[in-house]
Amino acid sequence: MAGVDISGLRRDGYQILRGVLSPGVVSSVQAFLQESLAQAFAAMAPWDIRADDPDNSRKVAAVLADARPGDLPEAVQSIMLGHFPLATRLSERLWAIPRDAGLRAVLDAAYGGRPIFMHMPPTARFILPNNFGAAVPPHQDATYNQHLADFYTVWVPLVEIDDLCGGMAVFEGSQDEPELLDDRKSEQWLAAVATTGFPRRACRPLSPGDLIIFNKQLNHLQQAADSRLPAQRVGAHAAEHRHEVLSGLGRLAQACARSAAMARPRTRRKPGAGADVTRGSSLT
Repeated sequence: MAGVDISGLRRDGYQILRGVLSPGVVSSVQAFLQESLAQAFAAMAPWDIRADDPDNSRKVAAVLADARPGDLPEAVQSIMLGHFPLATRLSERLWAIPRDAGLRAVLDAAYGGRPIFMHMPPTARFILPNNFGAAVPPHQDATYNQHLADFYTVWVPLVEIDDLCGGMAVFEGSQDEPELLDDRKSEQWLAAVATTGFPRRACRPLSPGDLIIFNKQLNHLQQAADSRLPAQRVGAHAAEHRHEVLSGLGRLAQACARSAAMARPRTRRKPGAGADVTRGSSLT
């Protein structure tokens, strides 16, 4: 993908690019995450949440609503909100995505050849039909990632994204909004940012191999999946990779992440994406 045109990213703060990832990379990561679903459901089994239960989304909602502080392990809460287990997200098998030649060409165009590091751990999510708790309200990624400097997020669908499968929506024109870094709180995610005056665009249809790249200030949300979603479409829903520009002059991503996290102790992050973010990985 030499000479990738990212004019949309520069102009709008996001861009949809189609057919970027190689089929081999897509199928490999799909298979890995599909296998990892067993671990996710094993963690939820004590709450009678099973992969073959069509009522599991209602059960997840009930568990989250009834849990008192300290009742629910943070790792289990994270899984119920649609995150794959941390061990899955830390696996080097996910690195196949940011190391894909097509995606590297996109990132090289975005960063102009500057050194690039991958956020660790990457996000990998599965969205159960009607699990509305897994739908993330409008937000800026800057708010959830104050430990990073400037970065882009790459959102990679690993199933077909259509009217049933929700996917991602952006609020056009919001790419230059000031960063909202205060202590806004809600039950499971940070409270929604204001989107008045910014038209909402659903980023669909999308197919495995496509991606969305966007800046840290763009207002966007994760939509819920419809209850009519076929069972075989649940699983390797999406993977996100955040990439930070570093100078390469002895500034390690690990040290940067740790010092920034200590400097901003007030920030509430997404469950499963807080204290475990302690290192970066070079994409070379």
